[in-house]
Amino acid sequence: MLEFTVEFDGDPGEQLKKWIVVLNDVEKQVVVCFKPTTKTQRYQDEHVLLKGVIKYGAGDLAFFPEPTIISVDPMLIEYGVLRRCHISTKIEPLGEMPGDFRERVLTAILNRADWNKAKKRSVLTRLGFGDGHL
Repeated sequence: MLEFTVEFDGDPGEQLKKWIVVLNDVEKQVVVCFKPTTKTQRYQDEHVLLKGVIKYGAGDLAFFPEPTIISVDPMLIEYGVLRRCHISTKIEPLGEMPGDFRERVLTAILNRADWNKAKKRSVLTRLGFGDGHL
């Protein structure tokens, strides 16, 4: 788990965000990350969405003081972005995800109702699971 600033379209400038690094792709010079969110209302309103995410309650992990949802949509962050953050601001390691996190990622991917089999296969392969789980 890392915390660093990044600018998203629609954000008013750079924002400090938490990132879960799930894969370091040295060949492509990117890290594959998940972006946790504390904006959980959408998931509470649409319970079918909860099957395809990872949910932590307030305080379940030290770096999640509020209820937190982790979507398993992989986001690629280029090494250049990380270098700029390191030089201009900071990159703060917050800790490691629990030992069952990888299994919870697999379960969330397999339970994503809005992803077809091809999309699930693609994400599983990208994250190093292979597609033998489908």
